[in-house]
Amino acid sequence: MRLQHDLAQSIALIDPARELTFWKYVYGGKPLGPDCYAIDFYTNLTAKSPLLLDRTTYTTWGGYGGLIFRGTRNWQKTRLLFSDGSTTDRPTGNRADWADLSGTLDGGIDQQGGIAIFDHPQNLRHPTPWYGGTEKYQNYLNAAFLFHEPLEVEEDETLSFRYRVIVHDGIWDQPRLAAEYGKYTSVP
Repeated sequence: MRLQHDLAQSIALIDPARELTFWKYVYGGKPLGPDCYAIDFYTNLTAKSPLLLDRTTYTTWGGYGGLIFRGTRNWQKTRLLFSDGSTTDRPTGNRADWADLSGTLDGGIDQQGGIAIFDHPQNLRHPTPWYGGTEKYQNYLNAAFLFHEPLEVEEDETLSFRYRVIVHDGIWDQPRLAAEYGKYTSVP
């Protein structure tokens, strides 16, 4: 596959057989307040022939597919919080509008921060299944739309995905994250 990048922040990934065209539009950081900023991701995937998007079925690992974030191993005392207010160290297909990974940052016990990923309601298989893990599982978070099953894509069909990633200081609670998610989803 060949990777192309231009100044408009678009990336095209085209395989040599021309079976798949992938366009990803990433808009840079946008301040939301003094303690956070957002990065909006817009992704379009067009099949040039019938296509099966698949993943390794989850056993003790697997289920990946979609936007993923992996934090540093120096991020400690992390927790994963979901839109319904639940938490877990190891989400394996939990469906939610959003997920937040937060904890203590390397460099001091008073330095805390996190990253939230918002799944847009127009996304395929919304609310998305989440896959990931806290400190014990290497601090990662995956909006895994393929977690439960593969996806068949017809020739010339385009899949579109929108996500907002919020990078924030401190440990945010469910009401604050829900309010930010409401703002995000209220804009067409």
